[in-house]
Amino acid sequence: MATKGAGSLDRPTDPPPGTTHGHAPVIVVGIYVRKSTRQEHAESVARQEALCRELAVARGWTVDDHYVFRDDAASGAEFDSRPGLRALRDLITRRPVPFTRLLVTDKDRLGRENYETGYLLKQLAVAGVQVVEQKTGRAIALATPTDRLQVQVGNYAAEVERDQAGQRTHQALRLKAQAGHVTGGCVFGYLNEDVYPERRAPRKVRHEAGEDLA
Repeated sequence: MATKGAGSLDRPTDPPPGTTHGHAPVIVVGIYVRKSTRQEHAESVARQEALCRELAVARGWTVDDHYVFRDDAASGAEFDSRPGLRALRDLITRRPVPFTRLLVTDKDRLGRENYETGYLLKQLAVAGVQVVEQKTGRAIALATPTDRLQVQVGNYAAEVERDQAGQRTHQALRLKAQAGHVTGGCVFGYLNEDVYPERRAPRKVRHEAGEDLA
């Protein structure tokens, strides 16, 4: 009877025990963390990593530091320019893949573009790697058409949120610019200075007392 393993979208089986504690195999897991520049209030990559490590400890899994992939200030719409994601993709082309589970706080950390994120999840599944979300404690299921539809709906929602976040950022910067405020940062070694002083609010002066009320 043929058995399912790498190349199947069903739940992968753990590899035969190599290093063991007693009779229990050591299950090695990887971690992927990402934070976008637009997600000012999202958890930092350090916090995401800590949460994933806590889950691994609770499940008795071993996190290998060689398989912790980080992308800070990286958009979820970009899939080629993220160094952490590129390293992850390169690794899962090897056989056997050195870990059987990839921990993320939320699958939208992998990406916020519907088709690209779905394809990445398929690549991981074909490589025999489960993606486990820390927020639910469950692996993302891809075995049935219904499973894959639910994943697509979630990916769509993440893409919509990314688009709306971009619109909110653009609107906020436009309003700042119209008000005469700086919309960017400050170049190192320089100070921002108002080059349109006529836009400043007039100062109120009480002439009879000579008192500045501004």
